[in-house]
Amino acid sequence: YQRRVHGDYFLPIDQMKGIKQPVGFVKLTNVAVVRLKKKGVRYEVACYKNKVNDWREKIETDMSEVLQVDNVFTNVSKGLIANKQELENAFPGMKRNDIINLILTTGELQVAELERGTSSESIAKDIANIVSEKTLNTTNFSRFSVSIVMKAMDAVHYVVKPGESAKKQALAVIKMLQGILPLRRIKMRIALNFPAKNKEAIKTKLLAVKDNVELLSESPEIEGKIKIVLLIEPNLYREMLDLMKDAEGTLDIEDQYGELAKGKESEDEGSSLQYMKLLENLEKMSMGSDKGKDEKEEKKQKKPAKKEEKTKTIVC
Repeated sequence: YQRRVHGDYFLPIDQMKGIKQPVGFVKLTNVAVVRLKKKGVRYEVACYKNKVNDWREKIETDMSEVLQVDNVFTNVSKGLIANKQELENAFPGMKRNDIINLILTTGELQVAELERGTSSESIAKDIANIVSEKTLNTTNFSRFSVSIVMKAMDAVHYVVKPGESAKKQALAVIKMLQGILPLRRIKMRIALNFPAKNKEAIKTKLLAVKDNVELLSESPEIEGKIKIVLLIEPNLYREMLDLMKDAEGTLDIEDQYGELAKGKESEDEGSSLQYMKLLENLEKMSMGSDKGKDEKEEKKQKKPAKKEEKTKTIVC
């Protein structure tokens, strides 16, 4: 009959087996943690990896698919659950699900370094896809491939921002890449249908933005209405929509990528090689500047070492 010490008591081994983990202690591993600080206390929720962004973008609407544990913690890694009094003080009048939703939507997402790198790479690919889809090569009116866009992003040293949407970052990338690639946004083909009595007023407003608008066709008046087909810059879409509302007309998008040449959804081999060489040269230049910086740092590090040698010889 053997005994083991447990606190101040001696318990038989068969009773030791019945001792379980404390109720307020839940140990979790391999999770993504979302943190929110309220009144000096940090509150956390344990989530499945890659589900938090889906929840924030409203792709995932079932909270149980996002959370590993349907509870609020003060420390996920230690498994410490926040008690009711703490939650009431920090989030007065809020129910537990509302608190969890607040933490999920506004809290800071903590992920492992490896996962963070994978996530950034995935966002970068999404950005490159959007840039490729929304722009064209001004030399042959075709799209740049995603691989060339990715190389161009590396050449301009673009850093992915995890907190921003891929679409918003893609618009910023387009502006940056216009300095090294012959690209611009693809114009949209739209149709304006409006009463004939407003024709002159509409044409006057279109003349004000004539540099960004191209008239493709104008149909004759039919039953007191006129149809005009235009190619416009995407940033004018809202303006055209408001114009049609004021003119009691309608706007139809006939082709979101109306300017793209048919049969040329990616650049030809010749232009690909040309711009690949250009980007390779840019990469070499950036690598050269990085080497120069490294050499300067090495020189700075070597200088104090020489001083130490001199002091040693004097001491001897």
